Amino acid sequence: MNDLTAIVGPTPGPGHGECFIWTRGSDTAVVAVDAGGAASMGKHAGAHDPEILILSHDDSDHIRGAVELINTARSSLRELWIPAEWAILIKQIAETNQNALLPDNAITVSVGGLAASIAGQITTIAEGAGGNQLTPELLALAGTNLSSWAPSTFRPDRGFSIEEPPRKVGRWYGAKDLSEIVKRVRYRAKALIGILTAALANSVRIRFFSIDLALSSTSKTWETEGRPGTATLVNASEAPHALAVRIPPGLPYTYALTRLTVQNRRALCTLLWSNPSSPNGGTVIWSDTDGNWLDHSSPLGLDQVISTLSASSAPHHASANAAHNRVWTELSRASGKLIMISAGGQKGQSYRPEYDALKSRRCCTWCRPASTIYQEVKASSAAPGGMNLHNTCIGAH
Repeated sequence: MNDLTAIVGPTPGPGHGECFIWTRGSDTAVVAVDAGGAASMGKHAGAHDPEILILSHDDSDHIRGAVELINTARSSLRELWIPAEWAILIKQIAETNQNALLPDNAITVSVGGLAASIAGQITTIAEGAGGNQLTPELLALAGTNLSSWAPSTFRPDRGFSIEEPPRKVGRWYGAKDLSEIVKRVRYRAKALIGILTAALANSVRIRFFSIDLALSSTSKTWETEGRPGTATLVNASEAPHALAVRIPPGLPYTYALTRLTVQNRRALCTLLWSNPSSPNGGTVIWSDTDGNWLDHSSPLGLDQVISTLSASSAPHHASANAAHNRVWTELSRASGKLIMISAGGQKGQSYRPEYDALKSRRCCTWCRPASTIYQEVKASSAAPGGMNLHNTCIGAH
């Protein structure tokens, strides 16, 4: 029997984020995709003893429970899969002191140009480029450098400015000025350092995956082997030498790198295999990806996989956000038996009409008594090829 479980924490209050646990009874394979929005939620998820933890992107409602999940699952957890940019960002922070964060001469940068520059470096990773190890020493140095950053030292007279108008920067990054950018970088990087430190302390193997590396390839086969027959990332290639990528030091590049790590529309997308011999009939966890990579299409063009899916997470918590139209278009070709689970999201959000139309084939983690501390919304199958929800949505959204 295969089980897909969405775990959410107490509401109202912290902990309402996205975390999925995939269990395949035939060989006891257990995979966790994301870790929810609270430490207590990660601990609850870790009790399922996952062997693999996949962190799709670093929005807090997807990673805040990661450290507790890793510590709780220390006896079972073998691998942590993360975006390659996380490792590159931490290495850059470790190698960049406060004085090198801004150029001596005036410089105006384009955030799009910086992002393209970083993506270009990742797509040209060479096999002989060097080691890829995150070490406790590197993480500690990054933490020390990070703690010394003070937004007040980034004065206008240093000459750094962003080409785009403040309104666009705010939409693109969630920060209206340089001071807020520094605070955002510190907050995100600190969280990532904590997660990776916990993984190393528990002897967990860290694997890096890059969407840009996948998009640079003309191949239409699997972009990454992942764990053959268990889990695969359908929109990213493994980057064995991620740390060999040399991003020029300085806040402009750190800013763009952090934007890439947090960008939910670039989230890693996971395919979980129901049948160890075939991806057909499996489950896709879209996380918050926008699906723009689907035109490149990795696993068998996704055509065959989508048409035989037995279960799916609801893209971006089933929100009506138009940025995820591409994913919903792809899902329109799925079987009429497809079931869908929406984990997390915002109370009272607008839902996709395609999600509402699923009726008894959908389940939302908001549909539970307020007194419930944790809800594990679950779907199960007795054999590969089909799944049934244990719960369905109580009413219309």
